This record gives sequence, structure tokens and C-alpha cells, in this order.
Amino acid sequence: MVGFSRSSILRFVIGLSVISPLLIASTARAQQSRKSSVSASTPDPVRPGDEVEVKSGSTWYPGTVVSYAEGRASVDYKWGSIETNREFAIADMRFPRGEGHWMIWSDASKRFKIEARYLTRSATHVTLLKADGSQIQVPIDQLAAPLKRQVEKTPLPGMENAVDGVNPVRIGDAVQFEYFREWTDAVVTDVLPGKVVLRYGDDKRPKTETFELAKVRFPDGEGHWRKWASDSGESAIIARYLSRTETDVRLRTDDGRDISVPISQLSSSIRRQLAETPITGKENLIDGVSPLRVDDRVEVKHWFDWRDGRVLRSFIGGAEVEFSYREKLETKEFKLDDIRFPDGEGRWRSWSDSSRKFDVIARFLFRNETHVTIRKEDGKTARVEIAMLNPKIRQLLDQTRIISPRPPLVRFDEPPGEINSATTQDFQTLVLSQPAIAPEQPLRQGGMKFPLLHGDSVSSAYPIGDTAQTVAVATFASSHFKEGNTQLYWANLIKQTAIAGPMFLPDERIVDYSPTQSRLITAQVQGWYDQPVRFCSYRVEVGKRSAAAELSWEIPKSKSTFGSGASYQIKLVGSDRLLFAFDKQLSLINFATRHVEYVIGNRKTNRFWVHPGGRHVASFDSESNLTLHEIDTGRTIAQQPGPKYGSMAAGYSQDGRYLVRAMSTTIDALNLTANEPAKTFRQGGLRVGDASTVTLMPGGWINVGDQIYSVGLELLVWKYVPVGISITHQEMIGRQLLAVATSRSLSQPEVHLGVATVPHPEAVELMAKVDPATLMMLKPGAPVRINGRGDARIIAGLRRAAAANQWIENPAAEVELVGWAGPGKAVTQKYERTSFSRFGGRTVEEHTTTPWEQHVQIIYDGQPAWETMAGGIPGFMMIRQDETIGQKLAEYSKPDYGIFDQVNLPAEMLYPRYNQGLGRTELTLDGFKDVVH
Repeated sequence: MVGFSRSSILRFVIGLSVISPLLIASTARAQQSRKSSVSASTPDPVRPGDEVEVKSGSTWYPGTVVSYAEGRASVDYKWGSIETNREFAIADMRFPRGEGHWMIWSDASKRFKIEARYLTRSATHVTLLKADGSQIQVPIDQLAAPLKRQVEKTPLPGMENAVDGVNPVRIGDAVQFEYFREWTDAVVTDVLPGKVVLRYGDDKRPKTETFELAKVRFPDGEGHWRKWASDSGESAIIARYLSRTETDVRLRTDDGRDISVPISQLSSSIRRQLAETPITGKENLIDGVSPLRVDDRVEVKHWFDWRDGRVLRSFIGGAEVEFSYREKLETKEFKLDDIRFPDGEGRWRSWSDSSRKFDVIARFLFRNETHVTIRKEDGKTARVEIAMLNPKIRQLLDQTRIISPRPPLVRFDEPPGEINSATTQDFQTLVLSQPAIAPEQPLRQGGMKFPLLHGDSVSSAYPIGDTAQTVAVATFASSHFKEGNTQLYWANLIKQTAIAGPMFLPDERIVDYSPTQSRLITAQVQGWYDQPVRFCSYRVEVGKRSAAAELSWEIPKSKSTFGSGASYQIKLVGSDRLLFAFDKQLSLINFATRHVEYVIGNRKTNRFWVHPGGRHVASFDSESNLTLHEIDTGRTIAQQPGPKYGSMAAGYSQDGRYLVRAMSTTIDALNLTANEPAKTFRQGGLRVGDASTVTLMPGGWINVGDQIYSVGLELLVWKYVPVGISITHQEMIGRQLLAVATSRSLSQPEVHLGVATVPHPEAVELMAKVDPATLMMLKPGAPVRINGRGDARIIAGLRRAAAANQWIENPAAEVELVGWAGPGKAVTQKYERTSFSRFGGRTVEEHTTTPWEQHVQIIYDGQPAWETMAGGIPGFMMIRQDETIGQKLAEYSKPDYGIFDQVNLPAEMLYPRYNQGLGRTELTLDGFKDVVH
């Protein structure tokens, strides 16, 4: 965005460099290819037992050489807390403290020749480590000429980092080091080749660690120690850069004095470096304007989340910001890249026209094709024609995407209280006068695809129902590490084309669109898990490229930190209303009056299902009752009791006559237009989740996600599964399945739309030939072989359970009901014993226990088809003060046969091969592929 680009800021670290330590030997292969003037044989550069450092990634780890051959060494080294072994090339190995590899050392006359390693040097002598472990000092002047040149290039100990004879940092210097994009204060305690040892942290518990010199700086933009001299070199001092004006530079000398020196008196090379160093106090200026100001309301990136903050002060390349974290105010320094203005707005900068007659300081708010809107210093906004601005700003605006501005924040008038959802009427006595519902217009069979310009995934799709067969496709950038905006596309199934619609900020997700209302809703999200914090409403006509901001409202913090209570669902209904479920409450919002018309509390989840006629909405209350409400009033008009536990979902027949409830045990069809009992079907292998959408389709089929259930067979009969693509949205329109997927196999992500009739004719033909009885492995009257191992109580319990299901015991049956009990495998586990008394304390005990286990299985073809068990060792126990952990664990080793007194077996079971239906259709980029089980 305009104003977001920052000028390059040169930290004043003039001439800082690190001279590599002496590594006189390179690789053995290189040495063998070069004729030695000293000896025909060249020693291996490293030897077994040598203590070295090895480079893995960008980090050096200490290790021990195990073996060496042909330029590579096997090294045992410690990677974090893991001890491992790996081969390394000599280029990725070094001796610590700047020492050198093994090589031949000789004098100029070649009379002196030894095999040794470089250890250190003084001004006149070099110290070597011989093969027998002893050390020897040799005058540098007596070495052979190539060796002498190499030694003379090696810095004296303690001067490895020196530039012009000056070390850039010294022991005792107060510096900062960079760690995970943050700078922390520290004190230098030692200087090593290319590194410094720093002490940091609390004075009571200080930490000492070694850091690369490149990751260390002086605070407040000050520079390292260096030599400052004139062109003639007659006057030179050792000092550190502190600050500068247009004419002078302020330095701190090595005796602690602060002095000012005219820049004109310094050498030409230093003057060039100072010319690239911003004048102190103007480090962050863009065209003479500071991009951030004290008291600016901004957002700062803290970990993976953007949080509201206020600028306290600015410094080179960043600012100190007070921000809210975990309901407390904290203060921290942030880089400019981690600071932004909210709602996609830009930083302060100068705005002017080509003639400079118009010149104001302002911030970018948003733009369209012809104009840009800015906020001036007095808080007023101005709309400026882009064509009249100076070329530099026009160029920046050309690179700025046209994004729908975030709407103003409003507060809805709240109702006096929650609606009591209790009612005594059940669905058996309910008769709704339901007007005729026109069937949805079928979509064109087949598929299409189009490239994604600014995102990589699809969040939802909305069939419009017009003659062009338009589908609105909502996309976004799924990765927090990639740039990308949220965008709506208009896909035309007739022309097989797609055009880009309005674009929104990256932290918005499109959650609903209504062509009737010409209204689009987005959720503003924050954090790694995209927690919603605000909803935004825009007016968008079908096929248009832009959106008009309407209003936004904040979401109250969820009472439920985990689980479904933190989720939400939104659905635009009628001409100006919106159903909103959050924090296990269902609300109706009126956009025309900006009023929350009612709130229905005490919901089981945040899921609801709107009737095709648009007058009623179904949901589950906290007691698992299926409830039906009038949308206009929120009044509960019927409820149906349900099981307390297990997943359950609901949906309607497409003509609006039936409300279908799918549970983990059965499926109910409740007639809303006739006084009759519910029709109940066996579950038949159908898998149901609390977030599922259930659709009763024409012809007696029920769709749940990718599953097709046959009402006639009372079985899960078919599945439609993606292969090689990621389906992110699917919806039933009559008997048609609209599936929207994304593909990332190409460098440009693509959206794929597919429309097909389900179940397709081949699947229907196959199902017509199926006798449901042949699919059932177990049902009333089925034979079963009972195998109770080890105790009469086991077989008695299994027989009782089989008889309850009307299974017939038969030793020749193909299905086996098996039960056994006894000691399991010994388990060793550590327990931390914690006392909550004042004088408690903590102790850790390790115990080995053999738990008593009880198992019941249904076996088919040698494989378990169903299983339940009891037993095991707990990870946590509550014990009395007079008990021991051993005594408590002993209870889990005692024989027990309680599970066989109350075995609850499934009444019916399919053969395992039919658990996924009679077959499946694989949805691929190359079309459909049927697989019959």
C-alpha cells in the first residue's frame, strides 16, 4: 500500500568484517592433486579422535572425528540433545579457536620438516601441535615462503575481527543481539573469531551465550569501534559513531569522551559512508515525513497475531509500541515491517501534484480506479483524483490493489433478554402451512476451472440461480506466510469463464452472500487459528467488480475457549436480516433497523439449518432436543427429544416437507406438513458429525457430506471422494452435486468447479440389484460363534448379550463373538506426586504395573470388525494422604469381569467391506472413476 514502503536505513557499522582463521590445509583431494615442494606424501587434514566443529545447515556443532577417507570424514556430533553420526566434507569442518588442519610444515632450506597443526601465533613465532601431542614454536621468518605468507595473513590472537587494527566490539561494551526478530540488551564478556560472548537477562539469573558478530549491534543506531582519519592520515582516532547532523558527526573515543568532528575533515571513504547514513532523528523519513508518529493507533505483529497498539516513540527502523496482550498492556520495540495501520491504511507521507501546488501530509485510506481517499493531519478525509498526483505517487498507487475499505464499526441495539425456547409441542402434532417451494434451477452438467490471482484456496461458493448459471466463489490465502487477499470471483458455467469480483483485506474471510439482498458478509480473523473478531457487511451486485462498505460489528469474546463454542455460523435471510450463531446463542440481526431482534440461548452447538421456505430455522438445544423456531419471532414451535450423547445433525427435504435428523444410531424424517409419527431408519453405516449438513433429495436419497444414503435400502450406499484435489465446498441442488476444489499442482493455483447428478445412473443401477439382507453380517436371527476364553463368567456374559440382539449361537458361524480377560503387558510409568498442602512438595516415582484387561470383539474373516475393552493404567490419580501410589496401582491389577455383565453390542452390522457403501466415485481432475466394493 502507499506509504508502506520504507527507505533503506544504513546502520553505521563502517568497514565491519571478519577475517577467517588460518586453515592452511584444504581438502585431501586438492592436496593430492598438487605436487608438494616439501614431501611427496600429504597427511590427512583430520584424524580419528580430533575434536572439531561441523557445519549442519548454518550452525556449527562440536564433534569427534571417527574416520577419514577421500575428502570426507565420519564425525560423531551432538545436534541439540541428540547424539548422531554423519559424513562431512572438509569444507564443512573446522578446528575450534581458529586452529588449522594437519599438514607439512618446513623451513626455507627444507631441512626442517614436521607434520603438525597450526594452534596460534605471536608477532614473531607460530605455535604448532605435533603428531605426538607436543607443541613447538617456530620463528615465522624461518618458514618456507608460502607458509610464511599464510601465517602473516592470519590475525594475531584477539585481533581476528579487527578492521584497520581495531576490534569492532570490546569486552564490557553494552550491546544488543538479535533473536527471533527481537533485539535484547547484553554485555560483551569475551570476543572470539567472528563471534562474541554475551551476558544478558536478570541480574539474579544471568545467561551467557555465544552469538555471531553479525547478529550484534550497539543500541540506538550507534556504530562499532573503528579508526577515524583524514585523507592525509595525519590525524586518526579510535572511536564509535553516535549520531550526526548535516555538517558534523558525534563520536565516543576509547577514553570515554564524546566529541564532535566536522564531516568535511574526514577521509573521502568515511564521508561517502556518512552520506548514506540518515541524519539522526530523521532515520525513518520518507520524502521528509516520518511514517509513524507518537500516539498513532497501530497494529503490531506479536508472534502470529496482529494486536492493537499505540506508538510511544520511534527509532531507527522501528518504534516502541504499547499494545494489549492477554488483557494486559505491554511495551516493546518493533521493526517497521511488524507495524501497520489497521484496516489496510497506509503510513504518513507527503502527497503532492505534479506542479507541487498541492502538497499535504496524509495517510492512505483506500482507492478505486480513478480516485484515492486520504486522511490529513487534521483528521479530515480528502478524495483526490489519481491523475493529478505526481508521477512517483501515481506509480505507487498503480502497485496498490483496489481493496474494498473496511466498513465503519457500529453497535446493534440489543433485545431485553434471551427468548425462552421451551415448548411442549412435538413434531408429531405439528402441521405447518407451507407455501409451494419452487425447485432450484438445475446447473449445467460438467466442470470448469480458472486461475487464482491473489489466494490459494476456496472458502465457500454460492449458486446465484440466474440464466448465466453464475456461481460466486470466495477465495483467500490459506497460509500465514504468503501474501494474498480475499477475493470473490463470478464463475459463468455457460461461458466457462470467471471474472474477478471485489477484493478484501487478507484477514477477512467471506462467509455468506445473498443475491436477493445484494449483500456479502465477511469475518475479520486474527491469530494462527483465524479466531473471528469482527463481521463486516458489504453491498455487492451480482457480477460487479466492486463492493460498497456498509457496516461492521465486533464479536463478543467467547465464553468457551475451546470446542464448538468458539465457532460461528452466519446466514443472510429475507430482505434485510441475518441469522448469527456464536457462543451457543442464535441471534437475528436486522440491518435496516440496526437492531438485534432476539437471542435464543442454551444451544448445543453453533450450527443451525434454515428451512427452504425461509420461515423457520432448526437447531439443537443443550439437552440435545431438536427445536424448530419461527425466524421472524424466534418463537419455538416444536421440539423433538434426542439422545444426550453422540453426534447429530439436521437438514431438510428440498421441497421443505420433511426435517431430517441424522444421529449416530438412527435417522428420523419428521413431516412438517402432516400430523404423523416420525419415520425412523436404521443408521446403516452413515457417518454423522455435528457440523454436517443433511439433505433429503428427490428419489429417496439422503446426502451427508460426501456420503449418499438410500432410504429404501436403509444403508450408506455410495461415496463421492476427491483424489488428487482438495474439495473445499460442496452443495446439493436437487439431485446435483456442486463441488468446488483447489489444485496446487501448478505454479498458479486453480479453482475447479464440477456439477454432476448423484447418485449417477450406473450407481443407481447397481443398487437396484442389491438385496439388503445380503449386506448384513449381523441382524436378528443371524448365527454367531461364541468364544469365551478363560472363565465361565465371560461366556455367560457374551451369551446374554447375543440373546439380547436375537443372535443364534452356532459353532459353525462365520462371525465370532470373542471375549477374554487377564493380565496385559507390563507398563512402566513415572508419576509426579504433588501435595496441595502447605508443606507438601513434589516427588517423582517410577512404577511398573501389569494391568488387568477385559476385551470383547466381533471377528470376521480373522479381523476385528468391532471391539470394546476395559483396563489399563491411568496417567493421573487422586490418592489420600495415607495411601501410596503403589497401593493405588495395585487395584488396576486385580481380576475383574464387570464388562461382561453389561456388554452392549450393536444390534446390526454390515460386512466390513460395505462400511464405505457399495462403491465410491473418485472425483479427479480427469473426471469421475467408479470403484465397486
